[in-house]
Amino acid sequence: MSDAALIPARLTPTPVRTIAAKDIRDALRDRFILIVTAFLGLAALVALVTGAIALRSDVATYEAAKATLLALGKSADAIKAPEFYPLRLLRGAIEQIEIIGAAIAILIGYRSAASERGRQTLALMLTRPMRRWQFVAGKALAGIGLLAGGLALVLGGLTLVLHFMSGIGLGADDLLRIAVVWGVAVAYTACFFLVSFILSLHMKQPSHALLVAFAVWLTLVLIAPQIGDTLDPDNQVAGGVFKQLNIAKPDQVEIMKGFATFETVRGGIEQASVTKHFERFTFAVLGIKASAGPSPQPRPACKSLISKEPNHDPQETRLDACACLHPWADAGQPRVFADRNRYGWRRCARCGRGAAWHRSDGRRHRWRRSERSGRHRPRLHGKPARHDGCACPLRDQGGAG
Repeated sequence: MSDAALIPARLTPTPVRTIAAKDIRDALRDRFILIVTAFLGLAALVALVTGAIALRSDVATYEAAKATLLALGKSADAIKAPEFYPLRLLRGAIEQIEIIGAAIAILIGYRSAASERGRQTLALMLTRPMRRWQFVAGKALAGIGLLAGGLALVLGGLTLVLHFMSGIGLGADDLLRIAVVWGVAVAYTACFFLVSFILSLHMKQPSHALLVAFAVWLTLVLIAPQIGDTLDPDNQVAGGVFKQLNIAKPDQVEIMKGFATFETVRGGIEQASVTKHFERFTFAVLGIKASAGPSPQPRPACKSLISKEPNHDPQETRLDACACLHPWADAGQPRVFADRNRYGWRRCARCGRGAAWHRSDGRRHRWRRSERSGRHRPRLHGKPARHDGCACPLRDQGGAG
């Protein structure tokens, strides 16, 4: 019995596998795939890092506000835990794949076919004992494999960056969602690869095939989605036209009947774009329809008192030193809201009490030591202020230094 008979059939090299392996080796040796993959990853990384930094700041602010409550002996339940959605930060990456990823797929398909025709090896390969579909399948398998590997590197790198920079760890459910997006992205880019590859094989001039492929890309990726979005009136007015005009629901139905043909044409153009379907599906998987930050929280209210002291500056307002915190203030800086005005305030590092004097322009106190007691007191814009809310023994003596 020969050695070939001992090799399992599934391990025996086939024309499809041989052609695919050769194309992958040639592509990696050429480094074109590595360069365009690095470019796509860099574009997606820039879009991700900006949002990740902002999300990390929000997470740190919430943690600081919660720690402040615990230090005051209050329950952390006083602040409703926000819902952070780190996967929404991948919106920029999805948009880069929609445009740049599709263009890269077209270039890979063109190079895959043009390389054989340019080296005059296409006719020679077809004289070998293999079918034409095996040749096409091997080239297509190599191209799609390169796209899948490149997208895996890009999304994998973005996942690591998101995990460590956003301040929120990604769970198994998040990783599964990213894996689904990767699979859909491979299918999406494979469509443009096959269009470019088949056109480059069948047209007399490969350069003409490249122009036609980019014309298809321009129509499906840029023009059709833009027409659908631009001609939709609800996209031109925040909240929708009907909502802004306070038009009742029955009247909306009657109005839309007059635009039935217009909506049919607009919707047909939008639905014809594979890019739009890819965007909607991936956005639904990642939950990208709202902002990437936390859900808005109601503003706490603080009691506001107007000082009756003599020589009172009318621009100064006295706020009771309350313990309410706004979770989305600057890190470690609780904010008080009174009469719909925002006042920045901070707690004294020594006594833990709050500064009681604030100016309406939002500038903050600077804590200074008292010249008489040696203890601390707030100074307002370089002028002595009262000891209200302070543990200093001079607090009942009018705050005079």
